[in-house]
Amino acid sequence: MDEGNLELSAVGSMLSCDERNAWVKLLLGPPQDGIRPVWSTLAIVGPRPEQWDPYRWEYKQCSFIAVEMKASDLANHIDGGIHDLELDTERTRFNFNASSIQWMRHASREQYDNVELPWPSVTYNLSFDGQSQSLPNGYLCSMDAPSFPSFTTAFFAFFYDRHVSTGQGYRPTLGQFSLVVAEEECRIARVVVGVASLDVWVEGSKIADTLLELNSAQDRETLVVHGPDHYTFSLPNGLSQDAWVWLKGERGYLDYRYLSGWGGGHSADVEFAVPEDPVAELSALAAQGESTRLEYKRELPTDLKDSKRKIFKTVVAFANGEGGTLLFGVDGDDNTGSIVGLTGDASVLQRKVNDLIRALVMPGPPCTITAHEIDGKCVLRVDVEANQGLIYALTLDQNRPEYYVRRNGSTYCARPEELTSLVKHGVPPIPFAITPLN
Repeated sequence: MDEGNLELSAVGSMLSCDERNAWVKLLLGPPQDGIRPVWSTLAIVGPRPEQWDPYRWEYKQCSFIAVEMKASDLANHIDGGIHDLELDTERTRFNFNASSIQWMRHASREQYDNVELPWPSVTYNLSFDGQSQSLPNGYLCSMDAPSFPSFTTAFFAFFYDRHVSTGQGYRPTLGQFSLVVAEEECRIARVVVGVASLDVWVEGSKIADTLLELNSAQDRETLVVHGPDHYTFSLPNGLSQDAWVWLKGERGYLDYRYLSGWGGGHSADVEFAVPEDPVAELSALAAQGESTRLEYKRELPTDLKDSKRKIFKTVVAFANGEGGTLLFGVDGDDNTGSIVGLTGDASVLQRKVNDLIRALVMPGPPCTITAHEIDGKCVLRVDVEANQGLIYALTLDQNRPEYYVRRNGSTYCARPEELTSLVKHGVPPIPFAITPLN
């Protein structure tokens, strides 16, 4: 992440030359001498954000207002002075308390501060002068707006379309102005990871003569980008677990993707292609080493609780995150794996794993179990789908559910805020599918 400091006046000057729209969300306090104080602001300059509409929520304690304006008009209020902003029938005031502000550059589709944009962007964090830092108390209930059990739940629902539960460690910060400026010159639009190749699509109006770079411990290759198109890197040994792909120009990086999952996940435009030969893919997975979405198990668990926990906590973590693959009959670590095979009838082993997951993971996770024979050795593959709005638990003891998540290739007990962030749009679980031995 690039970051630094900039004079407040420079931000205002930059916006004054920007002909795009600004999509602004404001949190206003009760009137003081005829002026509504601004408690918090999020402004996005660039294409219309997804799921954005102009509206307002009015409550006794505060008001939430979403408005559209020109970026150049917004610039008139960001130059270090005190400025009033007219909003319909009321007046608000911007008053910043520092001449120098912090900025941070982000890749497209990067999740940060609850904001995800399809283009690379720069975030400028400003602070208001003399604003109250105490949060309003009580329920927020109105005849003309949705009701909330707390100010915190209303804050995250309005600014980020994110519904959080009370008491889960979330706390809004008042007195902040976040300005997010999209950079629409060029971006990585799509990435498809295959068994032996990596395809990258690039888009934008100023993309000619930039470079695409694949960089990892085992792969270093650069391709010249001549225009919007898709470009292919060869991966004769599969994708390294620490791989990055960069789109870069004279001023540094323009966009990037961390392909092994930064913090346990991938952006929505990173896809993993399923080859026509599942045995070839399985052989490649068994050789490439464990990662955030891949783990090896030499044997099936015994009847001991600790043995079951060691294996099926990974299934829970995959189901609570971006999904993943568990290979039984493969031994290895982060660097490489080797096929050792399982002893017994493949169909019996499949049903045993199926029954154990159904008995130990609640609710039943969307999961596919397949059996394969490689060089005369049986390998079971368990593919767990990404989280679909439910929280999954390991239930070795029905009265003491255990929750797990994946971070940087390892499985950890989940923190409350991590579990809360999983709940997006609840959907029913998908039933198991068991495929016969190939």
